[in-house]
Formats: sequence, C-alpha cells, structure tokens
Amino acid sequence: MFGAANTGDPTTLKQTYEGMFVLDNDAVRADWQAAKRIVTDFLAKHGAELKTARRWDERRLSYPIKNHVRATFLLCFFEQDGENPTLLRDLELNETVLRYLILRTPLVPAMEYELSEEENKPGYEPPPVPEDMAPAAEEGASAAETVDVDLDQIEAEVAEAVEEIESVETVAVAADAPAAKAPAAKATEAKATESKEG
Repeated sequence: MFGAANTGDPTTLKQTYEGMFVLDNDAVRADWQAAKRIVTDFLAKHGAELKTARRWDERRLSYPIKNHVRATFLLCFFEQDGENPTLLRDLELNETVLRYLILRTPLVPAMEYELSEEENKPGYEPPPVPEDMAPAAEEGASAAETVDVDLDQIEAEVAEAVEEIESVETVAVAADAPAAKAPAAKATEAKATESKEG
C-alpha cells in the first residue's frame, strides 16, 4: 500500500514516509499529547522509526467524516521497512484517527525537525480547538453573517425583469409577423411602386 514489501533481506533499506493523520477534535481537546501518542505509538508498535511528529493545523473539513466537521491534522515523518498492512488496519480501526494518508518521500525537510522540536519543548500548548458544529448550522451561521437580504427588493426586481422580457418577446413577435408591418413601411412600399409605374 505505501511501499515495497519487506522481503526479510537484511540489506533492505528503510523507506522514508510522510504521514498526515486526521484526528478527532474531542480527543485533541481532552489531551493533545495523548492524541498524538496514539499515532506515534502505533508507528513504533509496527516497527517504524519516528523522525518528526507535530500538529500541522486544525481545520474545517470539506465534508463530514464520522459526524465530525472539524479535525486536527498531525504530520509525521518516519522510516519503515516497507509496507505494513497491520499498521493500516490498526489506524482504520482506531476511533481517534478519522483518516490518514501515507506517502513515500525522499527525505525529511529540515524545517520539520525544527518545528517538531519546538512542539516537544516543555510547556508547549497547542492553540485551543473550536467546538464542532453541525454542518447545516455552521453553513447557516456563516451565510447569515455575510448576507443581508431584502426580499421585497428582490421580488420587485424579478417582476421588473419579467415585464421587460415579456415586452421584448412582444416586439420580436410583431417584427416577425408579415401582416403587422408598420404604417411607415407600407407608405415606403407604396411610393416605391408609384415611382416604378411612373
């Protein structure tokens, strides 16, 4: 799934992986370090050598995952001897890990070591995690804050637009009908006919 299978050959080189883990905000609110340890302990249990692990961000999700609309993202870099299906199964069965993505990467960015060390210093407090809201309530709240609607004005504009469209259609029908020629057009045709005869 996320690398070549380990064949048991002692010369097999470890692969470097980047893992993004989407964590349940309820667990993060209770204890950030404990929520982080769930993932790092799974990695260690399955033979991964952890290089860095840090809070990447807390965000609103594009769509609800297991009835959550917000989650905290944990970014880890680790080395492992290839694919480990039992790690993936454990991650999928854990209720704190909502989703994950593990990709092979050539190296760990130097900046990740610095950011991870900063987070591991004593006294580190992650930013507060906002409360989850139901998707409909959250969307409704944001729409109510940004849009001020005058329904009477909208109805008047729609009625005016309908009248304008109807008048344009009437003119277009009249222009297409041969019997509905304008009097000026009839007079011009009559003059043209007289000049030909005379």
